[in-house]
Amino acid sequence: MEKKMKILSCLCSYKGCLSSRQANEIIQKYSSQCYPEDDVSQFPLADGGEGTLSCLSFLFPGRKIKEVYLPGPLRENRVKASYGILDNTMVIEVAQILGLSLNPGLCFDKTTSYGLGLLLKKGREMGFTSFLVGLGGSAIADEGAGARKALGFSFFDKEGKEVFPVSGNLLTIERRKMPTSIDTKEVSVTLLCDVKSTLFGKNGATYLFSGQKGAEKEKLPLYEKGRKHLNHLISQSIGKDVSSFPSSGAAGGLGAFFQRFFKTEATSGASYIREKGKREERRKGCDFVLLGEGHTDKSTLQGKSLFPVLQRAKKRKVKGVLLSGIIDEDIKDKRKKEGVAFFSPLHSSPTGNFSLTAKEDLKRAYSFFRTNINKA
Repeated sequence: MEKKMKILSCLCSYKGCLSSRQANEIIQKYSSQCYPEDDVSQFPLADGGEGTLSCLSFLFPGRKIKEVYLPGPLRENRVKASYGILDNTMVIEVAQILGLSLNPGLCFDKTTSYGLGLLLKKGREMGFTSFLVGLGGSAIADEGAGARKALGFSFFDKEGKEVFPVSGNLLTIERRKMPTSIDTKEVSVTLLCDVKSTLFGKNGATYLFSGQKGAEKEKLPLYEKGRKHLNHLISQSIGKDVSSFPSSGAAGGLGAFFQRFFKTEATSGASYIREKGKREERRKGCDFVLLGEGHTDKSTLQGKSLFPVLQRAKKRKVKGVLLSGIIDEDIKDKRKKEGVAFFSPLHSSPTGNFSLTAKEDLKRAYSFFRTNINKA
């Protein structure tokens, strides 16, 4: 009879294939069927981006999930999004409304945060005074101007003509008008961020992230100028400049939007989920912790959500098992130093179509680990 193993499954999402929650459920169900002697529990991971709401709903079962239709990153396209309710807090995952996958053509210039503003407005009308907002994975870069439009702000160009703000036209805005009544003083917001980037500079919202959202490289200085222009107008109006605040550049400047107009606390999404979900308690007594993502490369070792889990497991002398879609050779070389006792790539080639076989590949990798467990 095989030795009973206590295993904590902490797989990240496999982008385009499986969410973190789906991947961990596959492992837990497969283990119960094929290795019933094992005690496998799961802890889905998220950092404020895609999958955050699903992760939180698993870790906190009392949370209610509601659906709503809203304008997506392209205002003319409506999307079905979910939001959560926990006590007096509305939980919003920005990626569900404004995510990159909702702008497949990467039409950067036309993207807007208008849909997010409508959901915030709905939340206030429902009586919520507390919001928990996951900021990662957005397709927009309008600095929250679209959200302000939904909340009743108006924007005008130099000729006095009203402008609908989008990521590509911020430089045309010369004046803004606040609504006659806007209630933000009693609203508190906790931002779950995947980056600490500020609004401007080489590590800011424009130069670090706009390219992956479809912005043309040669236009980046123009977009940066537009953001600085809008920031100047708003800062003068409210008497506060948040552009150097940590995470002000998160989600195309949405961090700055919340920091300007609401009582806001920005925190690491991964850390929040770890602490609130009491992951360290769940890990006690474990023999192994399972880790995995679509592609493990050197950026993983620079602080992505998988890496802190690995580091804490190493400190507790819990062996790490890496089951990623693709694992770069330099990671394989460093695995023992980083606390990875065993690894198994789910796909042997970066060019293979992992998305078609993800579920079976994940089961096969887990089975390979269990068969060779004495080598770990």
